[in-house]
Amino acid sequence: MMLLTMLAGWMNRQQQEIIEYLKAENAILKEELLKATGKKRIILSEENYWDDLKSSSITSL
Repeated sequence: MMLLTMLAGWMNRQQQEIIEYLKAENAILKEELLKATGKKRIILSEENYWDDLKSSSITSL
């Protein structure tokens, strides 16, 4: 039981590190988008959204 608890704690820390990395990456990309376009976000049509979702690597996880 102790090993399982340790493993769960380690996995949680790994996930938190990934989340923090992705948050920092998003902040950088938003800043670059603002510099490049003057806009804070890109509004996708429903068609663009589904096309992007289908082609993303996230759906293959």
